[in-house]
Amino acid sequence: QPGRLQAPPALTAGNQQIGQPTLLPADLAIESAGHTLKAGTTDRWILTAQLRNVGNQPYPGGGRLRLWRNGVGMALPPITPKGELGISAPGALEPLQDKPLPSIGPNAVATLQFEVAGRARYTLRLEPATGPGGMLLDAHAGNNERIVDLLRKDFFKLGALLNLALRPQLEQTKVRIDATGDKMTYVDLPGFVKLTTTIPPFEKLGAVYTVRRIHSKSAQFSYEKFGGRLCIDFETDESEVEGTGPGPDELYPDINADALRLCLRFEIGYDQHRQYFLLGQPQATVNANWSFNTAGVLDWILEAITGALADINKRMEEVVEGALGSQMPILSLVFNRMIHEQFLVDAHGNRGRILGVSFDEPSEEIIVHYEGPR
Repeated sequence: QPGRLQAPPALTAGNQQIGQPTLLPADLAIESAGHTLKAGTTDRWILTAQLRNVGNQPYPGGGRLRLWRNGVGMALPPITPKGELGISAPGALEPLQDKPLPSIGPNAVATLQFEVAGRARYTLRLEPATGPGGMLLDAHAGNNERIVDLLRKDFFKLGALLNLALRPQLEQTKVRIDATGDKMTYVDLPGFVKLTTTIPPFEKLGAVYTVRRIHSKSAQFSYEKFGGRLCIDFETDESEVEGTGPGPDELYPDINADALRLCLRFEIGYDQHRQYFLLGQPQATVNANWSFNTAGVLDWILEAITGALADINKRMEEVVEGALGSQMPILSLVFNRMIHEQFLVDAHGNRGRILGVSFDEPSEEIIVHYEGPR
């Protein structure tokens, strides 16, 4: 039989035996490994390992048959409260269960079973016992391991995923823009990450203009060619920019916006080696109709003197791009965790991996091929 060690025949001269066959030690092998769905369940499996002693000596028992869960793909680091990033690294084998090895005679078989939860890539590995002097009671280790792969292979279009599965999460984004305190400006994606920054005031002809207490009221996300666009609408009930300076307050009226929308456009790339999506630098666009908190012709005069209104949109775009640009590594991590939680991790902690990503020009779609537990 293939893979079985055979003792050499006895040497003979005519009808006279002149030598005895060499006795090989026991040689345990995992002859087969299979799986069946446990009756009455949808995600519990019975893994069955058939062991055979292919040596010509009995195996006395002892040692273990161990079950491991393979760490396929890349294990993402956690998102910490302070925002530090770990290193994305290949997942490691994780021990799950083990059972004692029984005694098995020459060419005899034994069957051991494990019950597991969910689909994963499982490894069965024999660890034979040792005899006197620490010698393994097993001829060789080349047949001591089998893999049972329950992962499913499939693909999805990233644009459809973003528009359907992740849109509700992305549209929970909350933004506050406020230059009146230290790091009072933030972008908050509930349950994932909160980024803070500072927006400095800007000056025009001795007047100081400070953005204050602008809160988002809604957010909309859409997939665009190989990228995404997140647009946020803000409340504009009060003065959005406060003017101050020497002399009477009337000389430095506040600035209002009757509508204020911030849109962020970013490209999506992919690192095949790390199995990791990368978000490109954001491009911000601010749309707002600004006016001084005065009446009529005075707006024209103030704008002609200061030019403040013409600068606000551009300044806000620069501030947002600068603040978010430095945070794109952590936002890329958040993005990858969203995708992993949707397709590559199940409720039992079983993980899959991305097999490949293609950027399809005709459909303008990012197509993700993967194997996973779902």
